[in-house]
Amino acid sequence: MSQILHPKIYDPDRYLISTIVHKPAGKGPYPAVVILPGFSDGKDEIHYTTLAELLCEDGYLVVRFDPTGIGE
Repeated sequence: MSQILHPKIYDPDRYLISTIVHKPAGKGPYPAVVILPGFSDGKDEIHYTTLAELLCEDGYLVVRFDPTGIGE
C-alpha cells in the first residue's frame, strides 16, 4: 500500500510550499517524478491527483505542490 506524505518545505523567503508526496509500497529506491502545475493550476486538480496515483501504483515516488500564490 502506498503512503501519502505532507512534508514541510519552505522557499528561500521561508514561505511554506504546500506539498504532497506519493510514496509507493515496498522498499526503495524509487524513480521520482515531480509534477509541475500549470499557470493557474494547483496540486489538487483532479488530473494531477490521478496522474500521481497512477504513477505511484507503477512504483514511482511522486511529488506535487502548489506554486507560490496558487492553492494553499
